[in-house]
Order: sequence, then C-alpha cells, then structure tokens
Amino acid sequence: MGLLNRTQAILCLRLSRPRAFHAIPISAEFLKPRRLPGRFMDDDGLDFGGSVAELLLILGGVRSGKSRLAERLATARPPVTYLATAQAGDEEMSRRIAVHRGRRPLDWTTREEPWDIAGAVGGCQRQGTLLLECLSLWLTNRLVGLSGRTGESDEAIRAAVGELLTAVHGAAGRIVVVSSEVGCGIVPMNALSRRFADLIGEANQRLAEAAAEVYWCLAGIPVRIKPGADGNTQTAD
Repeated sequence: MGLLNRTQAILCLRLSRPRAFHAIPISAEFLKPRRLPGRFMDDDGLDFGGSVAELLLILGGVRSGKSRLAERLATARPPVTYLATAQAGDEEMSRRIAVHRGRRPLDWTTREEPWDIAGAVGGCQRQGTLLLECLSLWLTNRLVGLSGRTGESDEAIRAAVGELLTAVHGAAGRIVVVSSEVGCGIVPMNALSRRFADLIGEANQRLAEAAAEVYWCLAGIPVRIKPGADGNTQTAD
C-alpha cells in the first residue's frame, strides 16, 4: 500500500463542537510584518532588527484553501524556501505533488524533507519566508514509518514536535506552517486513526500557542482566529 493510501486511511475526522469565529478578510494590511503578542518573545523579529521567527499556522480540511493562503502569505515576504514533507508513494500522490510544484514561482527554493523537519528548519535561510507543507503529512511519516525507518511511538512524535518548536525559536524571518484540522468529524473506528487524530490535534495546539497568527480555512475563505476579532491571543488550556 502506498503512502497516500495509508495517509487516507488515517486522515479521519473527529467529533467536536466547533467554536464560532468572526471572519476577517485577508487584505494587504494583514500581509505586512507587525509586532504581535504571539511572536516568540526574545526580540521583535527580523523585520524590526531582531532575529526571531514570526510563526504563522494555517489550518484547514481537505480542499479548504489552506495551501493557497500559505503560498500567498509566503509570497509577501521573499525570498521563499518551500519545505515539502510529502513523498510520492503512489501515482495519485505523484499527481498531487506535481500540482503543488506547478503553482510555485520559479524563484522559490524547494527542499524535500519527510522526516527531520526540525533539522531542515535549522538549516534554512535566516531571512524571507520558510513555508512548511505540511505538518500532518510529516506526522504521518513519523507515525507509520518510511523506507528504512520504522514508525515511532506517541512519545517520540511528541518529542519531535518539541524539537520543531525549538528549531522555530532559533530561526528568523517568517515561518508559515500548513496543517490539517481533523477535529470536526466523527471519532475514527481504528486505533491508528485515533492515534493520528490525537497527535495532530496536540501538535496543532502547541504550534498555535507559539504562533503570532493562526488562520482556519473553510471553503476557500480564510478566517483569522489568532489574534481574534477582539485582539485576544490566548489559547485554551
């Protein structure tokens, strides 16, 4: 079974009660660098004379528009490095990867890293934008394993998420992370699917807590959920 099929098997939706958010249009003003309470707090980031990354998290379901929003946000802060975590496990995944490649501007740098994204983040440029797509496929790789690598335990995956956050803390410029939101459907029937749903949900929460901005994409419409319409940057305990 190819990687895509395994990915499809575990990308199930969980039952949850969605919160109500105010939709905020994405305008040129949102694309400008600015000081935000959610930024890593060592300094004010590259655009204000510092060296700490501005982290943006983009969440959404299948065909929600999350990739296009992430690409738009990245384009606003060149140069751009695209960190790809997917692998062409079968023909369908190969086609999907080709579509994403075709949308990228020619002046973007692409780096493929399906396993050690913390190391990749640490080794990338110190200015412009790093676009990581996507966290959910990377977590799938760590969960089910790759050629020459066995799947990891929940504890090891949680530690790897921590290593990613540490790498982001030591980076600079803008880092845009794309991830899947899987908490709005039924509880998966099989154990592997439930493990994935729990782990990606926890990872999304940890990145959202650290992020300066979080967007949720629905039907191609981006909704900024951090900071909220009232300027609130707090996340749930």
